[in-house]
Amino acid sequence: MIDGTKRIVIEDYVFHKSYHGPASKNKRWRCSARQKGCKALVILDMKEKIIKRNGGRKLLMKNGYTFYRHKPYKFGMRWSCTNSSKCKSNLLVSNNGNLDIPEIEFVETFRLGKETVRGLIEELSTFVPSPRRNDGVSVETKILIALIFYASG
Repeated sequence: MIDGTKRIVIEDYVFHKSYHGPASKNKRWRCSARQKGCKALVILDMKEKIIKRNGGRKLLMKNGYTFYRHKPYKFGMRWSCTNSSKCKSNLLVSNNGNLDIPEIEFVETFRLGKETVRGLIEELSTFVPSPRRNDGVSVETKILIALIFYASG
């Protein structure tokens, strides 16, 4: 917060809330450096999680870094770090939504073992909306993203 005003920081850019009326279901945040040519826009849903960014691109967050959907690989999708100068990592998310990482790192990330998470996904999948054509994010991936958020503190 700056002077009691909420701000969002993504990749060293600061965003401020833009007013769109009380009936608006989405909240728009505009780049605070518009005078310097920054035209970025972030749209949040009512729970204020990122749903799309500049041109509708979806992001995945892990350990404070954001990743964009880069390209498909044999069993799923490769997500690349948005700030390649500071982060050289890639995430591999399989078609069934499981992050292809060792069990130890999986537990550190999600605070749960893989088998527990598989059971949780099975239990919750009926309550989580299925992917729509414009969304493309699987139920499993949505649950894993929520677990990363809660495990991070």
